[in-house]
Amino acid sequence: MERPTPPLHASRWGLNPEITFLNHGSFGACPHEVLAAQAELRRRLEAQPVDFLTRQAPGLIDEARNTLADFLGADPAGLVFVPNATTGVNAVLASYPFTAGDEVIITNHTFNACANAARYWAERAGASVKVASVPFPISNPAEVVESIVAEIGPRTVLGLIDHVTSETALVFPIEQIADALHARGVEVLVDGAHAPGMVPLNLETLTAAYYTGNCTNGCVHRKAPRSSPFEASGGPRSGPSSSAMVRTRRSTSGVGSIRSSTGPERPTPRPGSVYPKRFVSWARSPTVAGRA
Repeated sequence: MERPTPPLHASRWGLNPEITFLNHGSFGACPHEVLAAQAELRRRLEAQPVDFLTRQAPGLIDEARNTLADFLGADPAGLVFVPNATTGVNAVLASYPFTAGDEVIITNHTFNACANAARYWAERAGASVKVASVPFPISNPAEVVESIVAEIGPRTVLGLIDHVTSETALVFPIEQIADALHARGVEVLVDGAHAPGMVPLNLETLTAAYYTGNCTNGCVHRKAPRSSPFEASGGPRSGPSSSAMVRTRRSTSGVGSIRSSTGPERPTPRPGSVYPKRFVSWARSPTVAGRA
């Protein structure tokens, strides 16, 4: 098999030229310039740890947050950095004011660690999780919206929806989904782990209550160092629950990623369908706590 021609900017990465590296979604490589910037920050830290951590770091974090907020179209005051996107999802679910009988909607494309987190926090409060079966592949984006809306009931309070699905690489029409759920009084938590840098984002106009994502998975031209996820807040509309502080919780992408026996069925290709075009954490609260 003939090896493909290296991309124009391949020299900016330290990837082995003998390997055609495809999985930038799980553990993408960093460009040389990002690694050099990291090394410089580590040098400054080691040169004077107390000065760096107590005097320099807060301003550097604010600068990074402002830059990221501009890129995402988000309010910097509602944007925080978290260990990974799954931690952001977990933090929102852990803080959500579920009551007995409430329902959470996920889909059969939901990243399994996030699906497990939804079940765990819902069940603790006596709530339940409903799985919307989104076909795979889809013939048009409306199928996704219709599949999710069909599961909304009188006790549905939250939808945990992927922006770009991890296992099936579908780009969900997140604006239409968020609008449809918002119009029915349902808040939306978007798992956008793979979206930043892959698809355009304007979180201030998105009607989702919460958005969590990574700067490492989807970002190719604006590649960030590993462990650069975010959670943000703000936007045109917010429900009463999203004004509460989101508490700190730790959950990594690996923890809970093994499919449970009660997990949603994975989507299977539907005969006669066509594949669609393939198309970080954000909450609508001015008081979102940092994650550990």
